[in-house]
Amino acid sequence: MACELCGGGDAWIKTCLTPEGSRLLVCDPCHSEHADVLTIVPGRLVVTARCDACGVYGNPREFSELRLSTNR
Repeated sequence: MACELCGGGDAWIKTCLTPEGSRLLVCDPCHSEHADVLTIVPGRLVVTARCDACGVYGNPREFSELRLSTNR
């Protein structure tokens, strides 16, 4: 998905509400730049991740660099 402000983005883009009431798809850098006027709201899709080892749910970005350890 593409950011409606800069054209960048990825599968985990934020849906935000503007002060005028319109919804925008916004990447992390653009959200950081405009966080004072944008409110994150539920989007068309909800993307979550779950750890198969412990069952914890979270943002996929939090799990993207993790690898299952075989040293148990």
